[in-house]
Amino acid sequence: MEQPLLNLYYITRPNAQENCPLTKECCGVEILGLVDGSDAGVDLVGGYYDAGDNVKFGFPMAFTITMLSWSTIEFSSQLRARNELSNALDAVKWGTDYFIKAHPQPHVLYGQVGDGDSDHSCWERPEDMTTPRTSFKIDDHHPGADLAAETAAALAAASLAFRSSDPAYSTLLVSHAKQLFEFAHDHPGLYHNSIPAARFYASSGYEDEMLWAAAWLHRATNDEIYLDYLCASTNTGGIRTSFSWDDKFLGAQLLVAKLVLEGKVPDTGTWGQYKSQAEEFICSCIQKGGKNVKKTPGGLLWFLEWDGLQYVATASLVAAAYGNYLSANHASIHCAGVTVQPTDLFHLAQSQVDYILGSNPKGMSYMVGFGSNYPTQPHHRGASIVTIKKDPKPVTCHEGYQVWFNRDAPNPNVLVGAIVGGPDEHDGYIDSRSDYQLGEPATVTVAPLVGVLARPNHPSAFVSSSFSSPSVDVIKNQVGPVLVAKGDEKEEVKAEPTVVIPQQKPNRCLTCRRRDEMLWAAAWLHRATNDEIYLDYLCASTNTGGIRTAFSWGDKFLGAQTTCMKELTHLSKS
Repeated sequence: MEQPLLNLYYITRPNAQENCPLTKECCGVEILGLVDGSDAGVDLVGGYYDAGDNVKFGFPMAFTITMLSWSTIEFSSQLRARNELSNALDAVKWGTDYFIKAHPQPHVLYGQVGDGDSDHSCWERPEDMTTPRTSFKIDDHHPGADLAAETAAALAAASLAFRSSDPAYSTLLVSHAKQLFEFAHDHPGLYHNSIPAARFYASSGYEDEMLWAAAWLHRATNDEIYLDYLCASTNTGGIRTSFSWDDKFLGAQLLVAKLVLEGKVPDTGTWGQYKSQAEEFICSCIQKGGKNVKKTPGGLLWFLEWDGLQYVATASLVAAAYGNYLSANHASIHCAGVTVQPTDLFHLAQSQVDYILGSNPKGMSYMVGFGSNYPTQPHHRGASIVTIKKDPKPVTCHEGYQVWFNRDAPNPNVLVGAIVGGPDEHDGYIDSRSDYQLGEPATVTVAPLVGVLARPNHPSAFVSSSFSSPSVDVIKNQVGPVLVAKGDEKEEVKAEPTVVIPQQKPNRCLTCRRRDEMLWAAAWLHRATNDEIYLDYLCASTNTGGIRTAFSWGDKFLGAQTTCMKELTHLSKS
């Protein structure tokens, strides 16, 4: 099947050579999106809208950037060969630039701009929107470990994407990621409790984001404190049933499994648990697991009704990425006694992409603008209302519903590359603007597929086919690039976790590591008791830590060294 190389759905920044700049003088309207953050005295212009509305939800936005960065990292050579890498990096940077601005202090992160309730009551173009642009944040007194950790993951992953092309920017991203991880670690809690307006993307827990962020930070920095965090976890997630903006356990498991395959950690204990759980999910997707993922009659993996293709997209990236990891390490998976090769994973990803692009019972491409039969009425405000270039007269809140939302005709603007929620479990789909469950495009859906679509087609990977790259139809005069995604509101709630160091077990992280804590504890115990057994312990150590570059919750060597210096000074005077 002919398929696009890179169809990252976005709305480009205004180009003054093609359109008027977004100013009142030119357009005749005040554009609220260009003053985002002004209510809080910060610049929050930029970033991505979540879906077909005009709210910037930071939680799914961060996941989108993490997945887009992952796609770019894993398939950078293929993207570069087709002159698409710079486009992908530009899309990542539009998000990371926003996150940097949204993180003005180490323990402050703005997690949302706009209110879903008021926004959903109106059907307006972004240029005309009259709904409140309230800025919402988390801080020391209003925690949100899930939001902070997911943003840390996004910035850490993006730092890898920019490492070769822009080292200084990469370093800046890592710095923000570290601060956000520490913020999340020190201030546990669910972000929607601090930002009630975020209820449309309420989080079911934060432990998965913490592991996900630690995995990306370790990959970005090679700092063992993040490896320690992963190893010390008492909850590695178990066997997951999906991978999404609300559940990142599988992503963390996969990144750790990569370390196991590379021999950087052993395939035993906690490390082996991460790997086996990731592989069991993959086995279930290829229908060789203990409890296989359901498929539609047409062959689509079926997870959940609301925006079902987002789960298919992430599963496809998982299959393609893990296929790469297996190939690089000459490894395979064992599923219920059957050996599964990397090619099986590539074929799985290819089959799902083919379905999305039209190889399905309806013969419909669920990527807007690709093929001859695709959704013409996606649930999206900016797409469904004529652009201000053609009609600069403002479209009011209720006029938008009356004139444009209820209009039974194709959207006037074609969002080439957008992927809608997708078909139902029986392969059915009705092209209706009113169906936001199946018809709304999503950032969290398209971002993972950038990597999958970039993978070269050859006999040992995806089924051979020719690639084409349809040009992206631009909706002019939007407020920055805008991706899309509305997630499902899950009823399932995870028990709120705590960070617990498990009891010792025969496991690499607890037998060969943690010397800094032992020295730190011994130093304080000697100071408190003056008992020489602790002094003896300090003296007998073969690892005093060397010259440290930081002192933190994950690295106490410097603290032990400083405490010992005080004791030595006291002894020299006595």
